[in-house]
Amino acid sequence: MKIIYPGFISILLLTFASCMDIKSVSKGALAKNDYTYSYFKFYKKGGHLCTVYDGQIEDKKEVAKEKIVYYSCLSQTPFKVVYTLNENKSLTVTGNFVAVTDSSFAIAATEEEKQLFAIMASHKMPGDYGNYADIKGFRIPTKEDNIDELPFLKQAKNPFYK
Repeated sequence: MKIIYPGFISILLLTFASCMDIKSVSKGALAKNDYTYSYFKFYKKGGHLCTVYDGQIEDKKEVAKEKIVYYSCLSQTPFKVVYTLNENKSLTVTGNFVAVTDSSFAIAATEEEKQLFAIMASHKMPGDYGNYADIKGFRIPTKEDNIDELPFLKQAKNPFYK
């Protein structure tokens, strides 16, 4: 059996990011780390409005460890982006995973992720994912998930898909 590794994605900093209006919804402490919950809106090709909801788990120095990201305009569950701080002190994406609400997960949701899901669900933001409390874990994305086609994300050069 061949071992499969998750595809890598990284957040693409847009040249017009200053035009984006990122709204902070909530910020606070989890068991070991801090979190930030925010969102921004953009227009997809064809003029359709889309909102991106972003729950970030960060260490006490506000360095991102992971993000839970949900696009309101897509029929896809949220996904998880995992970061590490490399030797140059910059963040590197080390994996991404699709949230699942059944037992098909490869990685179970951590206690801090469950805490973040509860916080995100408690805000009941219009268009946000309605089933955060049901997320049991995360699976490796497949080509059918089309993660590499999501706006504001850039697929790494050598993605590995299941």
